[in-house]
Amino acid sequence: MSEKIVYCYYQPNSFQRPDVGKFEPFNIDPNLCTHLGYYRFGIHENGIVRHINNSLDTDENLIGRVLHLKRVNPNLKVLAVFGGWDEGSEKFAQVAADPVNRTLFIQTAFAFCDKYGFDGIDLDWCYPGKMNSNAFNDKRNFTSLIREMREKSNGHLIFLSVGATRWTGDSSYEIRTISSYADILILKTYDFHGAWEGHTGANTPLYDPKSVNISDCVNYWIKNGAPESKLLLGLAFYGQTCTLQSVKRHGMGEKTIGKGVEGQWTKKPGNLAYQEIVCNKKYTVCWDDNRKVPYAHFGDQWVSYDDPKSIQIKCQFVKAKSMAGVAVFAIDYDDFLGLSGTIYPLLNSVRRTLSD
Repeated sequence: MSEKIVYCYYQPNSFQRPDVGKFEPFNIDPNLCTHLGYYRFGIHENGIVRHINNSLDTDENLIGRVLHLKRVNPNLKVLAVFGGWDEGSEKFAQVAADPVNRTLFIQTAFAFCDKYGFDGIDLDWCYPGKMNSNAFNDKRNFTSLIREMREKSNGHLIFLSVGATRWTGDSSYEIRTISSYADILILKTYDFHGAWEGHTGANTPLYDPKSVNISDCVNYWIKNGAPESKLLLGLAFYGQTCTLQSVKRHGMGEKTIGKGVEGQWTKKPGNLAYQEIVCNKKYTVCWDDNRKVPYAHFGDQWVSYDDPKSIQIKCQFVKAKSMAGVAVFAIDYDDFLGLSGTIYPLLNSVRRTLSD
């Protein structure tokens, strides 16, 4: 059996976190990942690519320092990620709808890769057919964009980050066709529940007979023409947090009044890095055997996340489904310093399970 892909997203803004949360490129163990995704770069309305944070990318030389890891592990592939949630959908819709703009994006994106030494592109348009004024034609235009990228790829890898759920798949993607053009499809199998719903719920449930879950999403993509050999399962190395309405009611489905408080290092209300969760000894940790995930609470704070056990179960699922591997979002959320006693506990759980 060929080696499973372990695609690790790296967030340059993690360099700006305070204290022991600061993540340096030298914290990356290039032998734990087969691929790295430098997250992320943007585009202009005409399709020309751009730096989102040039001071980090070039002034701090994070691009160069990350790509230097290929000298440590010559088999490592590093991709440039374009898009993401904050970059939105509108500009991608404009670019995909215009043949001239599509060409500009493809030319400048591949030239960008060649300039710095990236091995390819991870396109993360959130999401065709949604949240923009040209949504009606996005699905077809996205296919045109990916087809033209493949025609002009000249050996560059093409990864696509895609919404995993049935309702996103139906509205956003011609699944069988884009699968034929892409090297890899990354299923975003996380953020299924969170504080926006007004009740507690699992961030990454593997199973759930009453709600969206990872197993159903994977089966949907395979049924609709995505080869198992091109699918990566998205793994969240962060938790979704809530503030409970009642400290006495802290199971699944209990009422909440908003996001959880920000983490001491990531500083983002509603999310906590695994590093922040595992280092907080105040939590009472529980296991949901139906969904195969842990959750934890203390006081009015509640978090749904993954631990080494649930990561192992998900990786066993990947092997059982003959999928290509996993995509980790993000490597800098793991306990990369071993503050809990183990360095990279989640990522090492991935590697152990996929290599067994």
